Amino acid sequence: MKDLQGLTGGSILTITLAVLTASVSIGEASPCFVAFTAGNAVAFKMFETINRNSEIDVYNNSGMIFDDIRGDI
Repeated sequence: MKDLQGLTGGSILTITLAVLTASVSIGEASPCFVAFTAGNAVAFKMFETINRNSEIDVYNNSGMIFDDIRGDI
């Protein structure tokens, strides 16, 4: 039999159960990775919209100027 470098039956069982538990946990977390990927794509599009240069010059006084503006949100 090969030298097991001080491993006992109990430690081998512990390692096996730890690997099994870790693999189940990664499997349970995989739907979250899909949500993170979707969120990353949406955030990229949102930050592109925020960082774009506006076609409207707010400091230009030419154009239509309304006396009274009303609206509902």
